[in-house]
Amino acid sequence: MRECFVGMIAACCLVGCGGGLEEFGTAPVTGKVLCKGEPLARAFVAFNPLRKGDSAEVGKQGFAITNDNGEFVLGTYDQADGGVVGEHSVRVWLNGESCDCVVGDTVEVRKVEVKGGEDNEFTFELPEANRRQKMMQDEQAAEERDDEEDE
Repeated sequence: MRECFVGMIAACCLVGCGGGLEEFGTAPVTGKVLCKGEPLARAFVAFNPLRKGDSAEVGKQGFAITNDNGEFVLGTYDQADGGVVGEHSVRVWLNGESCDCVVGDTVEVRKVEVKGGEDNEFTFELPEANRRQKMMQDEQAAEERDDEEDE
C-alpha cells in the first residue's frame, strides 16, 4: 500500500502537478544512498529547491526511488531529467522497509547544489539511528504493514 502511495506521489509530481514552473532549468542528477556503508534499496529521495534572494519561486521538487544497489536517477518534469539548477534540501525515507539509519520526510539528509551544464552525482550516507529513533521507525513500519493487511 505505502509503495503504491509513494509511487502515485512520484508519478503525479513527475507529470507536472502544479504546472507553470517549467521555466526552471534542470541538470542531470544521479547518486547513491547508503546506510552504514551499505546500499539502501527502495528508498524515496526528494530534492526540495531552496528559495534564493527575494523570489518566492524556487522550482519544482525532484524525486527518485533507489534501485537494489542504492542508486537513483532524479526526475523533476520528466522521469530522469535531473533536478532544478540551484540549492536543494535533500530528504530520504523508506518505502515500507526498515533500516538502522535515520530516515523520514522530515529529516534533512544534506543540502546540495545542482549545477547547470554538469552531471551532478551525490552520495548520501545516512546517519545511524539511535535506539529511540529506530524504535519509532520500526513501529511506523509495523503500522503500515498492518494497514496493508487490513485492505
